[in-house]
Amino acid sequence: MWECVIRTSAVSEHELKEMFNAISQASKGRCLIVGDFNYPNIINWDNWECNKDDEEFVDLLQDNVLHQHVDTPTRVNNILDLVITNEISIVE
Repeated sequence: MWECVIRTSAVSEHELKEMFNAISQASKGRCLIVGDFNYPNIINWDNWECNKDDEEFVDLLQDNVLHQHVDTPTRVNNILDLVITNEISIVE
């Protein structure tokens, strides 16, 4: 399954829940999820450390055994554009 996500900084709680549900559903099969997730705080993707505001998103990825592949900043010093899969070998 392919999924593209664009998350604005003014996302509603309902929209966020819908995005989380879509990610959970996509992860049940082979999936590649790409998009601008627009989390303004820095998530350390090497050790999955984040602030409290981003914890729910990081937990979602970990709970669904998803991998985030982007390791260089995509905007200034932040990694906002993400490539997420449930199979590491999908992305080279």
